[in-house]
Amino acid sequence: MKKLGLSLLLLFITQISSWAQEGSIQIQVKQNGAIVPINNGVVHLKSNDFVFEVTSNNIESFLIGATFDKDIYRSALGEADLEVPWFESTAVADEMFNPNKELIVSDEAPSYWFYTNASDHRFDRNPKGNAKHWVGSRTIKVLNDLANYKNIPLTKFKDTVYVFFYSPVYDDEYNLTKVITLSNIILKFN
Repeated sequence: MKKLGLSLLLLFITQISSWAQEGSIQIQVKQNGAIVPINNGVVHLKSNDFVFEVTSNNIESFLIGATFDKDIYRSALGEADLEVPWFESTAVADEMFNPNKELIVSDEAPSYWFYTNASDHRFDRNPKGNAKHWVGSRTIKVLNDLANYKNIPLTKFKDTVYVFFYSPVYDDEYNLTKVITLSNIILKFN
């Protein structure tokens, strides 16, 4: 009976540990210091800088695919039948502390955002927390359009950017086996 109790306790602890390692992120979009509502996955923004505020629970890093192409975005969501190059490419590493205040836009490669500690991350300076639970802000003033080798200031942008936050899962040979969608947002600028 004692062994059964210990076995059940061990099973319970293992299940809780497995569950706790499944993380999540919450994304808020802010402009002029105010939270901009996300309605049905769409955020309407003025053509000006904004901030992604990321709250993470048990996720140290994730990838962001940003595109001007609605069909690539829909395919990432599983709504269309195109290949999603983000899922097969090596990620682009943004600079530490977000000095350029940019969002990299590419149909070919995602960006890699992470938080290890206050001195090792891809967010604006002074994020809060630890590797298990943290809050980081990332100010965006420019869209870095990799395909066309140009930076687009948001003050001159009046279109849509599709943003897909995800976590890839790989097997032992580093083959992608699964994509875990963490968040997806359509940014409409006017």
